[in-house]
Formats: sequence, C-alpha cells, structure tokens
Amino acid sequence: MRSTLPAVLLLILACPVLGSVELSLPLEGYYRPGRYMPLRVQVTAEAGEHLIIAADHALPSRVELTHGRAEGVTPFLPLSAGLRQLRWHITGGAYGTVPSAMRMLAPDQKLVAFTTVDLTFAALLFPDATIIPIRLDAATPLPGHTAAWQTLDAVVLDHAAAVQLDDTKLAALLAGGTAIAVRTQVPPPNWPWTQVGDYQVLSRQPAGPPWAGVNAPAFAPVQGWEADWPIRFRTRVVLYAVFFAIVILALTLMRSRWAGAIGAAISALTVVLLALWWRGRAAILERAGQIIVVDAKLTQVDAWSYLASASPTNTTIAWSQLVHPVFEDDAARDAIGLSLVCASDGQPRFLAGRLLPGVRIASFSRSIQPRPLLKTDPAPDNAPLARLARRVYLRPGDRIAGQVTSTAQQKPDTVERWPTLVIHRAPPQPPTTQP
Repeated sequence: MRSTLPAVLLLILACPVLGSVELSLPLEGYYRPGRYMPLRVQVTAEAGEHLIIAADHALPSRVELTHGRAEGVTPFLPLSAGLRQLRWHITGGAYGTVPSAMRMLAPDQKLVAFTTVDLTFAALLFPDATIIPIRLDAATPLPGHTAAWQTLDAVVLDHAAAVQLDDTKLAALLAGGTAIAVRTQVPPPNWPWTQVGDYQVLSRQPAGPPWAGVNAPAFAPVQGWEADWPIRFRTRVVLYAVFFAIVILALTLMRSRWAGAIGAAISALTVVLLALWWRGRAAILERAGQIIVVDAKLTQVDAWSYLASASPTNTTIAWSQLVHPVFEDDAARDAIGLSLVCASDGQPRFLAGRLLPGVRIASFSRSIQPRPLLKTDPAPDNAPLARLARRVYLRPGDRIAGQVTSTAQQKPDTVERWPTLVIHRAPPQPPTTQP
C-alpha cells in the first residue's frame, strides 16, 4: 500500500485542473463612464464557448474560449456611474465575481500610469488636479489592445519602454484622450512632440464626443429617419418593376397562343431571380460618413455610422481603431443589449446586439494622424454631418471648412454614405490673467 501511495500522488498532480478563472484589474478598479478600461483574463475550463464579464451600468464583454482557454487583456466599457462589482460566467458552466471594488474617478482626479513614478512631472501635466499613480511593467507597459487603456489620463514612460509604442499605439492613445510622455531629450519621430522638463509630451484633446454612452444630440443627422430604404435601393426596385411591366406588355401584343405560357414562365423566373437577389440581404439600414477635424499639428478622423431596422434583427459593428457605441437614451441601450466580443487573447473583434423597429444605434470609430492636406467643396448648411458638427463638435473659433466627396468603394445599396465633413479647429486660447 505504501509503495503505491507516491504513484497515486503523482497521478493526482499530473491531472489537469478542471477549471479556473482569474480576473484582475490593472488599473486597481478605477474607471470613467464611457471610457474603456483593461481587464486581465486567464481562463482554463473543461467546456464552454465564451467567458462573459458583465456589471450593472456597463457593456458586457464576451471573450471567446479556444479549447476552453483564454489569456490576455480585454477592454471593458462602463457606460454610466454606479459600477460596483464585475460578474463573470462561462456559458454552460462556472460563474463568480471579481472581488476588487470599482472606484469612479472624480473630474479633478487624473489617473496617470508610470514605468517610473514621477509625481512632480505629473503635477506639471495636470496642475490643480489630484494625481492617482498606477505603476506599469517596463517590459510590457500596455499589454493587449491599446483601446483598453482609455481610462488613463496620461502614460509616462522611460525611453526603453516607449520603444514598444509604435505609431499605431500612439495614435490609439491619442484618440482615446490619453497624453503620452517619454523621458528623453530627443523627440521620437513622426509626431509633433512638445518638451516639458525632461520629457517629450504628445497630447491632444479630441473634438466631438469624448466617450461612449447615451448622447441624444449625436443623433442630429438622422432626425426623422424611420429605417426607410435609401434612394438608390428604391430606384433599383422601380427599374426592375418597369422592366418587368414592359416585357409583360410586349407579350400581350403578341398574337400567339403561347403568349400566356411565356408570360407565366417569365413571371416565375422573375420571382426566382428576385428571391435570389433578396436572399441573404440584411434587413439593417445604415447611414454613414466621416468628420475630419484639422488643427495646426494633427488630424482627427471620426467615422460615424447609424443603424436602424424595420424588423427585429441581429446586428454587428466591426471593430476598427477605437469604436464608441452611442445610444439615444437608456431605453434604447437596454433594448439593443449590445456586447463586446473579443478573441481568446483579449483582442476586440466586434460589437454585437439586436436592433428593434424604432430603435437606432450609432457608433464612431476615432483615429488620430499627422495633418494631411485636403481640398474641400462648400458644405450645405442642412448637410447631415453639418448638423452633427454644430451640436457636438464646434467650439468657439472652430469653423466648417467644407466637405469632401467620398471616393471609397461603393457599398451595398442598403447604405447611404454622406460626404466627408472637414472642420478647421481654432488654436486654444491662452488663459487670461488679471492685472
């Protein structure tokens, strides 16, 4: 008996763990409504297709499991105040909660991540604010998709850690409203850095909506839109009907005993062709366009999309750059049931939900790039994106420079694409001082 005991213990230790789920919060539970926060995920499960992380007042994240496993940093999106505790469950399996408490940041608090903590420098970036420091791993300072770190107000890096941030990651941080500071006297290439003390600083306050969530003014371009088919689609239907009518009318003029049979055959063929044309056609209608905001140094590109449907339909919003979902009101947010679907390594793939008649959803994908030269034409005052710009983009001194007709490849006829609107942003005014 004694001789078999070590062998039994070895077998027990060699057996795979039946299942484990480890979730942690790299930002120590701090969050801002409407901005993505990182969630570190490590899962080993016997079965299940998804790990679902949810909370009241937040957009659920669904992490796909590959052979029962997932590991990485995934974005999680709080939508409003009141986030208390995160819950998780594996489809058809285990469930639990994340023990860490959630803490909403106040307007005068700035969350700053450091590879080497330097509170004196952070106070230069954000005077009159309370700095909350977060320590980063110098080897992998911002793991996962960069959008997951949008809650950060600034990232302060040593030169060695900054090498890991390529132009794509820098652009993603800027698009999320996060300032980047690198401890070096030589500015990194390609971007308009500003020297502050021993650091090179890159920052830009985005124009337009700064975050996701409920934002009724953002639906100004689609006021009165009730999911009616675009003109291009309706024109095609009318042309098909006119062509069919001409053919049938021509048959009636034929003096042949076969005219009736031919007419019946043509009608049957038309029905089959229409069924094939309609087969697989999405019931979702889309209106879309871009707003480009240009200042003296950088260009912001916001790609807007509005979706509606005349019947209950599942919908997805592809992930591109930094995607923010926008809802008309709380009732629309709850009705759509949107969630963020991520791969097993935490990388976001798409947003998924269900559209109902009379309920619309918007999203904008934001990117930042060095300033290009654009030729514009005058923009009509009643242009849809001009209405959006006046409601949520323009600040004193800004102006609508015009519009650019899109040269992108033609999309399906269920999509109505607006011309790109260009805004010239006025330089920020220096603070006035009292004598």
